[in-house]
Amino acid sequence: MPSAAKEPTRVHGEACLSVFHAGNVQVAVWREAPTVARMQAVWAATRTLNAVHPERTGFLNLIAAGRPQFSAEVREETAAQSRRGLHRRGVAHVILVPGLLGVSVRAFLSTAILLGRPVNPTRVFGAVDEAAGWLAPQLVGTTEPPWTAEAIASLGARCLASAEELATLPAP
Repeated sequence: MPSAAKEPTRVHGEACLSVFHAGNVQVAVWREAPTVARMQAVWAATRTLNAVHPERTGFLNLIAAGRPQFSAEVREETAAQSRRGLHRRGVAHVILVPGLLGVSVRAFLSTAILLGRPVNPTRVFGAVDEAAGWLAPQLVGTTEPPWTAEAIASLGARCLASAEELATLPAP
């Protein structure tokens, strides 16, 4: 179980995108296809986290819903940010969208990663548990107590639940 210092704090929240920080890990939960403005909100949160944990951050990027509609600008932004390698310890993209939509999202991300030539370890997964098992070793030596696969999977589940709650709230 993660320590109290690793409880998630929402740093950006709207129905289609929530971003959380927990220790030196950032979690994004997407419920719609990205826009450049929303991607830039994620990168702003990343810079904030990197200011506190330079060279020691990891990213769990959860794509929970949305249609795979990616503009040329989004594709360019994805490749550019991938080349910057803002999360030095690793990026785990998790495609939770079922069926052909999920396959389309996975194909887009895999292509963007290939074209972006990330400077940091980056992988695409189909389940949070798999991603957590890969990301935990990437974070070894970055925090005490150390991240475990179980703690990262638990963090992902809590962030997904929190994002779902926000998505179902009535609009003001």
